Amino acid sequence: PALACTMPVLSRGLNDKSEEVKRTCCLIVDNMCKLVEDPAEVLPLMPRLEPLVRSATEKIADPEARGMAEKAYKTLQKAGGDAQLQRVSVDDAMKNVKEVLGGKSCDETELAHVAALAACATNMRCFDSADWKAQIGFAAPFDSVVEELRAKMEVASKPKEEVEEEDTEGVDLYKGAFSLAYGTLTLLRDAKMHLKRERFYGLLGPNQCGKTTLMRAIVHEQLEGFPKRDELKSIFVEHEIEEEEVGVMDDGFPILSVDKPGWWWVQHTCNDAYKMEPQVTEEIAREALKETGFGYVGGPDVAAHMDNPVTSYSGGWKMKMQLTAAKLLNADVLMLDEPTGHLDVN
Repeated sequence: PALACTMPVLSRGLNDKSEEVKRTCCLIVDNMCKLVEDPAEVLPLMPRLEPLVRSATEKIADPEARGMAEKAYKTLQKAGGDAQLQRVSVDDAMKNVKEVLGGKSCDETELAHVAALAACATNMRCFDSADWKAQIGFAAPFDSVVEELRAKMEVASKPKEEVEEEDTEGVDLYKGAFSLAYGTLTLLRDAKMHLKRERFYGLLGPNQCGKTTLMRAIVHEQLEGFPKRDELKSIFVEHEIEEEEVGVMDDGFPILSVDKPGWWWVQHTCNDAYKMEPQVTEEIAREALKETGFGYVGGPDVAAHMDNPVTSYSGGWKMKMQLTAAKLLNADVLMLDEPTGHLDVN
């Protein structure tokens, strides 16, 4: 709605001769399109706005201003996405009204009027319950069925989703939908996920699209609709390990988890972060790291020693240390961020 209100100003500004005015308009388009949650909201504006922004990318001479125009054009296209604007006709609305009335008698003129109002509100994406009761179903017999009608029209306004082939084999770990937001921007809304035990899945997408953000949100229990850690044990293994204050030295400086030895980090992660029962002892943690290839007292000389602080480990050894903890935890879902990125080419 805010973008639609500024459309007359943007239209005039993008047609202005001043490149500074055009740059400002492109900046407004870029910022406002980033706040769009539903791509269908942008589609009605695309026929007017898209040619103007594209023209700015072609006609602006100043390199910096043209760069802003190109950025705004990409953001606008991304905001529109592949959304489809589902239009509901008055005839379709009439069928829904008659269906919810269930044979109740009413005046044909009133019936046509209510159907036209319902179709108009649906195409405007207005589904506020109070508005429908006050403006559409305010008189009998429509007042008793207006909520049911509103729900039906909201479903009718959404494009039909492709039905994916159901995987019936194997044991389900998770099947449902979730949403993910980053600040005020919604990255995923009602995204569907189906995970099976002992299966491998890949997250595909360009850089900065939110793959790592999604996995971090899962492991930090920030994903709305996804099972918590006590229901589904999820572990995320990445190159960098988050620092955690675990104590204070005599001089007042904090003691960080990454300043501790590798065996301590594994034990701490299992016992304190994931509340593992029975708890992991120092001997178990050391033996697990030894099996993974870490150095130990009296053992062969390797790049990473389990008694050395985590900060001394390379990215590859940090991943091995996290995998050791995941193995002890027997995780239900193990997520790896670029798992082969640390491996030597030889």
